[in-house]
Amino acid sequence: MSSFLRGPRVGLLAAYAVVFVGLDTGATLFETALGVSPWYPSAGLHFALLLLLGPLFAPVVFAASLGSGLWISTPALPLGHLLLPNLVIASAHAGAAAWLRHRLADADLLSVRTALRFCLVALVLPAVVAVLAVASYRWTGLYGADAPLASILLGWWVGDAVGILTVTPLVLLLAHRWVVPDVLNEAEASLLHVQVRSPEAVARLAVQAAAVFGTLALVFYGPLGDRFPLYLCFLPLLWVGLQDGLPRTILAVGAVNLGAAGALAHHDQPGGVLPFQLFMLAYALTGLVLGVLVTQRQRSVQLLQRAGRTLEDRIRQYTPHLLSPQAESSRAGSDRLGSEPSPPCTPMTRFRCRSPRREARGCTPAPGTSLPSTSPSSSRKPPSPASTSRKTSFCPSFRTI
Repeated sequence: MSSFLRGPRVGLLAAYAVVFVGLDTGATLFETALGVSPWYPSAGLHFALLLLLGPLFAPVVFAASLGSGLWISTPALPLGHLLLPNLVIASAHAGAAAWLRHRLADADLLSVRTALRFCLVALVLPAVVAVLAVASYRWTGLYGADAPLASILLGWWVGDAVGILTVTPLVLLLAHRWVVPDVLNEAEASLLHVQVRSPEAVARLAVQAAAVFGTLALVFYGPLGDRFPLYLCFLPLLWVGLQDGLPRTILAVGAVNLGAAGALAHHDQPGGVLPFQLFMLAYALTGLVLGVLVTQRQRSVQLLQRAGRTLEDRIRQYTPHLLSPQAESSRAGSDRLGSEPSPPCTPMTRFRCRSPRREARGCTPAPGTSLPSTSPSSSRKPPSPASTSRKTSFCPSFRTI
């Protein structure tokens, strides 16, 4: 399948260009140092585009990355330093998207296995891109030999991984209404809706948003100063995930990571930005896996309820037929046939009547005949070999007796 989306591609590509410029510009606003940002949301947008439309749109990713380096990055980079690294970035994203799309062809999109595969790609792809892109930059002469290579690779990997784990699920959640039914059916798509139709749902969403942003403000702007209790951010995430599943969990992860990146730009980090990046990475992984687990349970409950309603409909459909006069007469005829006595025993059937099961069923001897005794105390002489041979020759069926 070339595309997972219905409708024209032009509108989607235009929306992608606008969102990409906004996210890439916002990443420069969140920089804690020159060229250092806690996360790179454009990586998640690239991967979401290639997942939805297919790896054939890798040239769009290459053009967007090239334009970002020429006009958005501060300072702007020369064209000669951008061609090879951006080609590597677009090719790696296209290959990862092609592999994941192949795995999703016959898979359950809302299963834990699919979520773990996506998390694996989100962790491995940035590592590959970081190594190849940094090597390309150094080959073109952008990074000198004295540059801290380990810190560059680690920061690139964590920033891209956070961007993919945060932005890609958010884009897929917003675009799930236009996904083709072969990939996501109507029942599965209904589980991804953020239900705000009733006043109770609106009030609950408002309380959850207040809990998420209130905890974030307490962590970064609370009375503890530079000691940020980041673990407190997991409490509202657990509440939202266990209560509403994947859709609101994705929204909570996006809100917290965006707020954390904005708060870090206004705080000094004596220990560097890496601990906060690792927090954002762990937060996104926890929210995604927790949301998928709860949504999978919700779908199982829906399937059981649907099966129960189907069974009740079948019972209501066939109950009038079972109570009809024709059904009553058929049951009466069956009862009469079952109450008839067994046929009387005759000399031809007396040996069959010797079975205790036949006797229990009420096998009666015919008038003038008697059943052979089966009591062990009866004085019965053993048959002679001659009589046995005569019986055997007279009736071959007696050999089984």
